[in-house]
Amino acid sequence: MSRKLAVLVLVLQQLTRSNGNTDPPTQCGWVWRWLVARGYSIKKVDSTLVFEREPLLKFKWVCSMLPYGMDPLYVETINLPYNQFNKKEAVFGGAQYSQYGGFSTVNDFAITFYEDSQASTMAWINEWFKKIKDFATGGYNLPKEYKKHMEFYLLDTTGKDVAKVTLKNTWPISIGDLNLDWVSSERVTTQVNFTCDNVKYEILQLGLITDTACTG
Repeated sequence: MSRKLAVLVLVLQQLTRSNGNTDPPTQCGWVWRWLVARGYSIKKVDSTLVFEREPLLKFKWVCSMLPYGMDPLYVETINLPYNQFNKKEAVFGGAQYSQYGGFSTVNDFAITFYEDSQASTMAWINEWFKKIKDFATGGYNLPKEYKKHMEFYLLDTTGKDVAKVTLKNTWPISIGDLNLDWVSSERVTTQVNFTCDNVKYEILQLGLITDTACTG
């Protein structure tokens, strides 16, 4: 907890304790509102105000944009990547070894898509594959023809946007096998593995932006 936040919490606790109830005192209502706006839940335990932030939940997210007009609602699961750093070989100096950062990379990631009775997801991925390579001639297209962006939002417990994640210059590298049989009644899903050049995280409520570029 930051020094400023700790002071605000202490002031609100003292004023509320003097009032003998959990309602925010009129002279300090702005502190209460400031804390609530930043995701704190406030409750009273044994005459003491307790401030807790709600957790970020795994199912509170949405896909807002996919390339080539694909319905974002077809995304069922995703493993959002983040930056990874390689270490350079340790350098000896001053009677000790020092470690330094090397190339940064963005891991490949998988998305599971809903598959409808018209095989729309398979058709979409197949068309994307054709933008990468002409399977009739064996020729490959320029990266600008097949590298596209995707966008996702992480949400808080009230559905408010917390973070925007942009996967830049994304393209599919493989599609999972179809496991079919005659006995089960399970629906088919399509899993696709992607790679990208860069990931941009925008933490909206704090105004922070993190770019994680793939440079190696």
